[in-house]
Formats: sequence, C-alpha cells, structure tokens
Amino acid sequence: MSVNMEQDQSEEQFDTDLPSLHSYLGAELEVVRGRTVLEDGAIVTLDMLQPADLVLVPGQTLPLTVFDPPTINMLRGCLRNDRTFGVLASWSDGRNTTINNIGTTAEIYEYLPDEGSAGFRVKAKARQRFRMLDPKSNQWKARVRILPEIKLPDPLQAVQLQSLNRHRTSPALHLKSRRADAAVTRWPAFVYEQYDVDKLIADIKKELSIFSQGQKDKEKEKAPVKVIIPDDPTELSFWVAQNVPMKEEHRLLLLRLNSPIQRLRWELRALQQCRQVLCCQYCLNMIGCSADMFSMSTEGPQSTYVNPGGYLHETITLYKVKNVFSIGPPSTEFSWFPGYGWSCCKCKHCNQHVGWKFTATKSQLKPVKFWGICRRSITVKMGTLQPADCDNQLLVF
Repeated sequence: MSVNMEQDQSEEQFDTDLPSLHSYLGAELEVVRGRTVLEDGAIVTLDMLQPADLVLVPGQTLPLTVFDPPTINMLRGCLRNDRTFGVLASWSDGRNTTINNIGTTAEIYEYLPDEGSAGFRVKAKARQRFRMLDPKSNQWKARVRILPEIKLPDPLQAVQLQSLNRHRTSPALHLKSRRADAAVTRWPAFVYEQYDVDKLIADIKKELSIFSQGQKDKEKEKAPVKVIIPDDPTELSFWVAQNVPMKEEHRLLLLRLNSPIQRLRWELRALQQCRQVLCCQYCLNMIGCSADMFSMSTEGPQSTYVNPGGYLHETITLYKVKNVFSIGPPSTEFSWFPGYGWSCCKCKHCNQHVGWKFTATKSQLKPVKFWGICRRSITVKMGTLQPADCDNQLLVF
C-alpha cells in the first residue's frame, strides 16, 4: 500500500496552462497593454495578414513567427497604432486556396522587439468578425465592416406573468414558469425554448458533460482535464466553433451568423446528431475520432501553434490514433508542450505528414504520450459512429 502511495505522489500532472502561454516563442517577449474595441457596424481600414490557411475564430490565440519583410513592416505599423490587423478566412485543399470575404480581427498582446534570425514573433488574440467590402482591394489593406453581435431579446418578456416572478430565479422552476408564459401566446412552449439562450447553454454543456464521461476510462493515465468552457453565449458559441472538429465551410458559416443564439442552435444540433471522424486529407483513411480527443490546454482540445519556420498549425490533441506511425527519436526543440518531445507522424497508407507524437521527457509526467494531429492534414466526416469505429463514442473536453 505504501509503495503505491509513493508512486502516486511521484507522478506529475501536466500543467494545462502552459500551452496557451506559447513559451516556445521565447521568454523575452514584451507585453502591450490595453484593448481595442471597434464599434459594431463601423467601416474601418485594416492592415491584412496574408492568407494563412486558417479560419480564425474570436477568442482564438494566434502565435506568429514572421520572416517576410513586408509582413514584419505591417505588424510593426500595427504596434504603433491600435495593434489590430485583419485575418481573412482561407483554406487550401492542396491544389487550390479559397479566400473568403469574411474574417476576424486580431490584436497583438505580446511581441519580440528584435526579430533577428529567429524572425519577428508576436502573440495575438482574435477579437471581432468583419466583412471585407471590396474583394479587389489592396492585398495589404482593406476596408471592412465590423459585423455586429445581435443579442435577441427574450420573446416571452412582454407576456411574462408577474405572479411567477418569484420562481424565475430557481432553475428547477424556470422552465415551468416559461411554459405558463407561453400558454397565453399563440405558439406552444417548445417553439420559444428553441431560442431560450439559457436552455441552449445548458443543453450544449450537457452534451459536453456527457462527452467528458469518457475520462472515467482513462483515469489510469491521469491525463489533464482542466478546461475553461465559457458561460457567456457569444464566447461559448465561438469556443465550440474552435474546438469541435468541423469542416472549414461549417466554421465559416458560423462566422457569418450575427447572433450567438443562431450559432448555438446550429452547434447543438451538430453535437446531438453526429460524431466526428477524422480522416487523412490525402487518402481518406481513418486517423481517429471525436472519442479520442482530449485537452492538453485550458483553451480546449484544438489550438493554433507556429513552428520555427513560421507555418501555422491548428493542432488537435488525441489519446490515440489509427493508421499513423512516428519517425525518429523525439526532440524537445521548440516544443509546444513543455516537458514533451515531438516526433513527426505520417499516414501509413499515403506516407503524408499528418502531425506529431509527443512523448514525456520524464516518466513521472502524465500522460506519458499523446498525438497532435494537424488540422490541415485531415478532413472531417460527420456521422454517427458505430462501435467498431471507436472503442467508445465519448468526446473528452
């Protein structure tokens, strides 16, 4: 018994706060203070980042290592002004690049003053959605309209029965009181419930809590599970758009929607009706599924990282993968997860690069290993999984 207790005490849990710090960019980055908020509907001229093969979502962290002099000059100009630039939604299928007129502003909050041979390094946070007004505008600057976040009012507010107000603070009686309110209208209660933001948030978190039950089967690995899921409807809608695997077209659709209620309704339907299968982008063989996902970062199971060459990689962390093999010994240089070494992974069928295997440098660190699959190297199939496809059908957040 005492031996087992000593072994448990010697185990070290990975700190899931570390990946979101992007410490691999260096310890000498300068922090800039303040926050730029552009007015909804405002027409402004933004400096534009060149197509980054990325559909950036508000709330997402964007690390950059830049070697291109024009882009460095653009970012330095942003730092002298309001530190904000634009990122148009774009993606590539290996042959063609699709660039849309919808994008997201990004605000620099840390940067390395002297780029040197390592490149100009910045950390930015995605803020607000925008629509480019002139698709043929200059590639470095564009006039855009800031898209609004429309918060729909409670459709039953005008007919609420005053006698039931004392019950509205009780979650258990809230639904019953709303059904009583709906009884004096021409529509049944379930119609209004589809647009009840509190119910939408509760239903989505219920789906995520059901997914997290998969952690019970993985307790022996003592993997990190601390994830910050927002309570605000707007932030939650973007959090789900960032972390739930979906096609770029679907994420773009969510960026086009101006109401968090609309986004939450679409996301809830997707979570309830289907599970995601991750397949190789090149040969379409299965690599993993939503059941194997988990969070190595407080930001969620999918985050954006940059390599020393400046290439951005949206990376999904998984406990296990299929049809993938790793190459060579692990390296700790520029590791996105402190305490882990990485080695490149390829698809067994087409030999294309699909991600990295991360191995703990200390035997006490848990999990001992995991995989980071590059979002660019996979395609997402939406559908109901069969037991044969995965060991279970639970998505771990």
